Amino acid sequence: MESSWAKDKEEIPWQRRQLVIGSGAYGRLAVMQGVHREADRHKIKLLVLPTIEAIEVLNRGPKDTNAILRVTC
Repeated sequence: MESSWAKDKEEIPWQRRQLVIGSGAYGRLAVMQGVHREADRHKIKLLVLPTIEAIEVLNRGPKDTNAILRVTC
């Protein structure tokens, strides 16, 4: 099985130059290869990190960046 998060279930924001994906507290959320291919096709830098690291990247205020963060209670 490739992923529990599929691009056909979520609207992915492709309009920026960088997309940061927070993959959960332990980085276990897999991102489908199709998402990686789409990022390449759109010429977007894709960062897949544990969510806390993704938030640290976002706190630095990167320009032209969107994010998808997995958070749980």
